[in-house]
Amino acid sequence: MRLSLRLLLLLLAGFLVGGSACRRKEKKPVSIVYLNGQDIRGLDPHTTALSWQTHNVFSNVYEALVGFDKNHSLVPGLATSWKNVDELTWEFQIRPGVAFHCGGVLTASDVAFSIERALTHPKSYLRSYLSNVASVEAVGGQRVRLTTRHPDGFLLPRVRSVFIAPRGFLERADQDPHVQEACGTGPYVLASWKKGESVELASFEGYWGPRGEIARASFLARSYDDGLKSTLPPDTRLAFFLRPTSGLYASALKVATPHRTLTLSVSLLAFDLRDPAAGPESSSPPNPFLDRRVREAVSRVIDYRKLRKELGLSDRSEASQFVPPHVFGFDPSLASPEYSPEEGRKVITEVIPPEARAITLVVRSAMAEIGAPIARDLSAAGFSVNVVYPPDEATGGVSVPVRAPALHLIRHSCRTGDAQEFFERWLHSKVPETGYGKSNVGYDVNPIPGLDEAIEEAGREMDPLVRKRLLQKVMREAVSSYVAIPLLNDEETLFVEEGVTWEPRADSLRLLVEAVPE
Repeated sequence: MRLSLRLLLLLLAGFLVGGSACRRKEKKPVSIVYLNGQDIRGLDPHTTALSWQTHNVFSNVYEALVGFDKNHSLVPGLATSWKNVDELTWEFQIRPGVAFHCGGVLTASDVAFSIERALTHPKSYLRSYLSNVASVEAVGGQRVRLTTRHPDGFLLPRVRSVFIAPRGFLERADQDPHVQEACGTGPYVLASWKKGESVELASFEGYWGPRGEIARASFLARSYDDGLKSTLPPDTRLAFFLRPTSGLYASALKVATPHRTLTLSVSLLAFDLRDPAAGPESSSPPNPFLDRRVREAVSRVIDYRKLRKELGLSDRSEASQFVPPHVFGFDPSLASPEYSPEEGRKVITEVIPPEARAITLVVRSAMAEIGAPIARDLSAAGFSVNVVYPPDEATGGVSVPVRAPALHLIRHSCRTGDAQEFFERWLHSKVPETGYGKSNVGYDVNPIPGLDEAIEEAGREMDPLVRKRLLQKVMREAVSSYVAIPLLNDEETLFVEEGVTWEPRADSLRLLVEAVPE
């Protein structure tokens, strides 16, 4: 009798739970509209994804051998594991059974061809990233072997940027540079692309990993405006980025919830350390920024706290070096520049003759809101400042042809989450065949003796702990030499409409699998 009563109670409990589950309201499919700011540059994964807007979309469609989690730590991607056979040889075990959007299954041959193409294609933006790769080949069943020219402890973060696609698709893309399709392995598939308007993505049913809960997403080639929400279907959720200084910030707060985070970027004031007076027939005064005392004095006259306040940024944006705190190689022992305008002004007026105080401040148009306060502080210190705003294309990693002495206001982002990227691309002397100094706007030959060699030594170190110490050593040397002045850790605000939880990432990518309907 006892057993029958217990059974009856269990059946009754099951009925109540089941009935409750039946009555529970099921989640409706949710779509997201993300305001991407600009249209994508194209659909070729190796020649068009340099812009952040394109890379943002592609990161939902394509995958690489390794990935980054929310904390920007390396995690397996299309490779389940990897190892060093020796200091020059890496082997990657390729994930089995991974389906491509356009049909077929991922093979080691597809991976090897993708990396080789990213390395050798004349229009590939990844050529300098992979310049240390000597060869890549498929070996055995699902393994890829990658050989480097010298030991490379920085290889994995760089490989993260190489999207993998089928060999046949990439060969067709080479025949048609205006390819109108995408074929990746990611959790979302390209549904359509209306040039100048939007990219539509849909959840990929054949995805090898956990699928996201967002059914569809639109990446619009526009930024936030007041009237947008009223034009969207009721089952969509809006997400977008705005800076605190935007005039639309107050209205955005009525539409969506803000989430602030530090990105991988730092705003810098870089000195042009070339000397126009070095030529025998030059009538120009010597470049005052060649004097370290002057560079340090400039760092003293900028009111960093006032700058942050004017831009609506928190104290987290205070920068002490050329990368933010969550980048590998950050040195916690370094302090932010000290604001001491009287001391700085005294050095500037004593060391620089009046005729040499006319300087040019080169400001990327996207950084105009920072340019005005910096020009104000430099003028108050005794400089005659000419501010120029060249097109962004002119400052995309190359020197701007302006008359020295000049200062360049730039924002550099370590997409790899590793300070080695900044050191090689911005701090090293220019070496075109390797990509060293590709983004360097200050000099052709490093003015700090031994720094090039120290950067290369850090890149070749295979032990992560030792490499981190070497990177921090380079950071201390560069900061104390004032080749540039760190101004701000970039802080952004991601707005997400109520009904979806979508926390921002340090790398600023909007990965749809991380968006969760409430």
